[in-house]
Amino acid sequence: MISKYMKLADLFTLLNLCSGVLAIIFAVQGKFYIASVLIIAAALFDLLDGKVARLSKKDNDFGKQLDSLTDAISFGVAPALLGYFLGLNEWYFVIVLLIYVSCGVLRLARFNITTIKGFEGVPITAAGIIIAVLVFLAGFYPIIISYLWIAYLLLGILMISSIPIKKI
Repeated sequence: MISKYMKLADLFTLLNLCSGVLAIIFAVQGKFYIASVLIIAAALFDLLDGKVARLSKKDNDFGKQLDSLTDAISFGVAPALLGYFLGLNEWYFVIVLLIYVSCGVLRLARFNITTIKGFEGVPITAAGIIIAVLVFLAGFYPIIISYLWIAYLLLGILMISSIPIKKI
């Protein structure tokens, strides 16, 4: 039974997931600002699930795997689809979006099997937040849309890089 594995922190992880899925739905509907805010909300829930797990001393492998699966959707797939529906839908942009998602998933897989204290490469959550903020700012500075593909490509590369990043 699943309830045997579920902890309070996992409810926050599921709120992260719900925010990511809603971000996808709003992106499909062309409501890009709401979608970007939902990605940021997902990041807040991602932060809270970790804090609750540590405070309750209830972090476990189930929660770690659930968190990674959720992060792949909220900070990988949702930002990529946001970009796609925002206009990055030519074949060459689609390749960039696929690279972004693939690098994010590779980053999560690497994180799940390593035991180092900090991060290696930019966390997918940070990459998703950066994309969401850029999309939000594009409402005020439309020129951002023209260069958004560069952010996806750079963030993808940075996620799989070996650059050490301190855990906040």
